Amino acid sequence: MQLINQFDSIFKREGIDLFLRPYEVISLGPDSGILEMVVDTSSMGRILKNMLRERIPTLKQFFKFYFKSRH
Repeated sequence: MQLINQFDSIFKREGIDLFLRPYEVISLGPDSGILEMVVDTSSMGRILKNMLRERIPTLKQFFKFYFKSRH
């Protein structure tokens, strides 16, 4: 998450029109923690199920298929 925050700062400073949504992560121990819930998102499991159902082989093709109208 620190890396995403750093990239977000760099992109903003350089005027790059890219939206990153950093979220809070609270460590509770070496193998547990709490993640902030981000509304209107999908889990990787859900994305992978959609890819299998639609027979889309790569994430790149998935995003092109589902977000083609947002270019």
